[in-house]
Amino acid sequence: MVKLFKLTVPERLRLVVLLKQRGFTLIEMLMVLFIVQVMMFSIIVTIRPLVEYYKITLFLRQLQSDTFYVQQTAMNRESPIKINFAPKGTEYIVSDSRAVLYKRAYDSTIHITFGSGNSTIQYNKNGNISQAKTIFISSQKFKYKVTFQIGRGRFMWTRCKGQQGYTLLEMLVSFSMLLLLTGTIIPLYVQMKEEEKKQYVSYQADAILHEELLKYKYEAGYKRREKIVKENVVFYLKWNGESAQKLCVEWTDSADKMKKKCDVMLK
Repeated sequence: MVKLFKLTVPERLRLVVLLKQRGFTLIEMLMVLFIVQVMMFSIIVTIRPLVEYYKITLFLRQLQSDTFYVQQTAMNRESPIKINFAPKGTEYIVSDSRAVLYKRAYDSTIHITFGSGNSTIQYNKNGNISQAKTIFISSQKFKYKVTFQIGRGRFMWTRCKGQQGYTLLEMLVSFSMLLLLTGTIIPLYVQMKEEEKKQYVSYQADAILHEELLKYKYEAGYKRREKIVKENVVFYLKWNGESAQKLCVEWTDSADKMKKKCDVMLK
């Protein structure tokens, strides 16, 4: 067993700081990890219907925008332009009689089926369509009926009845749970980071306290310091004592509270 008086000053400093450190126990860490996992799982379950709803809604809006573009382009060029949906694919192709104008990809969770006719929608040079079309666009929980009216080719969509989708109340509850969990995790994370910073500053104060006392006792000609700055934190050193040298280290934490640690070194 190594005796304390045989250790060098740096070795004594490291030993004292290690003995005074107080970290988190294994049970505390496991509890925090469990809480975080439960919250993350709740967020995933809660956000899933929102993501699915926005995916299919954005697709419908994109299809509507492309349909208006095709109609206007057909009228400007005075030539037919068609939208062709690839069978069992995840894209539709916009083309004229000469070449492909562009391709539009969509999410693989979205499924498109035609209620009548083939999988092509064609706009004539006057901006009309010669055949009415009905398309069913669905995902896991949502299903919409899209109708292209004969003549002007107007684009309309309605939500199918009797589907196993989410009601407005369910969507509001899911969104409220998401806000609640987010409002819980973010403050918890900020508080943990703040406590970690306070603990680190406390370790620095321990190191300064014992380093200065050891230098005062074992280093000849040592000049006592009254202030030390480390990583933007100011530590004030206050010496006092006759038969025993007492040293106190004071600093202000992130909450603007004065903290103090003291120790005594026998002369």
